[in-house]
Amino acid sequence: MKLKSLENFDESINKTLNLYRLVNQNINFTKGFIEYFGIEKLSAQEDRKRAEGYKNILNMEIPNENLEYFSEISFVAMFSNFELFQVDLLKELWTKYSKSFDTNTGYTYNEIKDFTSIKKFRDYIIDKEANSKSINIADWGKYLENTFKITPFETKRGNLLDGIIHMGQIRDALMHSGGKVSSILLSKLKKYNYEGEKYNIGDQFLKKWTYDKIFIIQAGLLKEVHNNIQKWASVKNKPYESS
Repeated sequence: MKLKSLENFDESINKTLNLYRLVNQNINFTKGFIEYFGIEKLSAQEDRKRAEGYKNILNMEIPNENLEYFSEISFVAMFSNFELFQVDLLKELWTKYSKSFDTNTGYTYNEIKDFTSIKKFRDYIIDKEANSKSINIADWGKYLENTFKITPFETKRGNLLDGIIHMGQIRDALMHSGGKVSSILLSKLKKYNYEGEKYNIGDQFLKKWTYDKIFIIQAGLLKEVHNNIQKWASVKNKPYESS
């Protein structure tokens, strides 16, 4: 079965990852190019303005703190891909399998009075329920398993669910406390072990050498979630198949 939300998820992971790699590769290539040829040699061949531009780059026109900031926003963007996917997947599954959608949520008159059609009200309910069921990552996974027999966090190595939750906690630290992590999260991250990698993390978590690794690991974790759901989508005789 084709799931558009799953295709979009895979595409967004790849776009974010490729952009991150492209920017870093271009920066490293530029620095290496200048260091290899030398400013004096370039100055003799280029006009003064361009030579000055090379000097600025060599003298860290892009300082380390800016590179770290780029890593931060790349990390947040990558995790946002997952958050969007959580909601879009539920909405798509409920649309395909209408019998699976069930809600006990009550709605006030003020919430429904401005809807001009049943369809618009239905879309509102689905959006609200999808967002509500996606707030807690573990609960989202349990709902998919109990309702559709989808196991998004199944893995034979480590703990995929814990890994995704940790990525979400780091994302929250980035967005809401400038990268400062709580003592509870810090104790978890210091013990965090995925594919043999261990990280020494100080009070200020965002150290670029560590952060690059965490960004790549996050992409790997999300790819694993994608592959688990893709595996389910390729199997026939799913729940609600006939609805």
